[in-house]
Amino acid sequence: MSEKENKQDEKNESITENKQAENSEEISKIPTPVAVGDERVTVTRHDFYNETIPDGTQIVSGVKLEMRNNTDSVVASVHFDLNFINEEGRVFDSIASKVFNIQPQSSNFFRVTSAKFRDNKIKSYDFKILDTTFIPEPFFAGNDYVTVLRHSVTDCVPGEGDWGDSARVEAAIANATDKTLSTILFDVEFLDIEGNVISTTEHVEQEIKPGVSRAIMIKTSIYEPGLLQSYNIKIAKVTTADVERFQFRRQEMSTKQTGEEEIIGTIKNLGTEIGSTAVVAAFYDYSDRNIGTKVIIVSDIEPDDVKKFRIVFKPQEGDVVRNADLQIAQLDEYLSY
Repeated sequence: MSEKENKQDEKNESITENKQAENSEEISKIPTPVAVGDERVTVTRHDFYNETIPDGTQIVSGVKLEMRNNTDSVVASVHFDLNFINEEGRVFDSIASKVFNIQPQSSNFFRVTSAKFRDNKIKSYDFKILDTTFIPEPFFAGNDYVTVLRHSVTDCVPGEGDWGDSARVEAAIANATDKTLSTILFDVEFLDIEGNVISTTEHVEQEIKPGVSRAIMIKTSIYEPGLLQSYNIKIAKVTTADVERFQFRRQEMSTKQTGEEEIIGTIKNLGTEIGSTAVVAAFYDYSDRNIGTKVIIVSDIEPDDVKKFRIVFKPQEGDVVRNADLQIAQLDEYLSY
């Protein structure tokens, strides 16, 4: 081999070494793909996935992952952050999102796509879990008056138009006292999978005798399957029959041909002795202005018995009754009527 040929070979080797060094330097800029979980939720698999663009070429467009719930509870959501890295080793796109509803000891497979993959070649990624949320335990507490025997969520049953059943809470309660419970008022919060309050309501149960249990249903206006996941239910107030002795059982109002308003209803004695009470009816017009009040006495109602009452009200000329508000009052306040 001539000296000239030796020099040419040395030059070629040098060029090759320089190119290898350049390629090595480029590769070193690109970090290894990373997907980090934690003890509760682990990332069991992760990789690139391709998408076919209009010219028929396949190009890396995102990341596919599999996450496993290692606990015995339903994971409501996993909040994660994913950085996409280009061939220069720079983050060109970041996505923060959530994966929902991973069942106990189960895995969910999902994909995350970068909206910028056509402008940047995805060479690596960095995935990490920011927060894990579990479905909150349903809460329904009793007190000295009421024992909660059981409670659970029942999902909605979709139907056509107004048909179908809304989501609801079904429970069983019992009177834990030796007195009749006249009224039980419940404050209710309905929760979604992450524990957010999606609706609130008040629920009322009336007349539960001593030692008696009752199945109750607390309905919602939720018709989206899977939306109602949990609840907080607290007893706001309990009234016993020695305080609230009489209760309305039925009432309806109608306008007679004479222009009079007639209210017919029934009232029940929850006490243990015969008694009488006053019924006060306040009448309102379409401006919610009180245009008259009528009081009647309902006498001699036997214990645990229901008695009918009737109230007739004639508004003044020019007044029009829109509605009436009925209240049960202490009898001694109205004995002069």
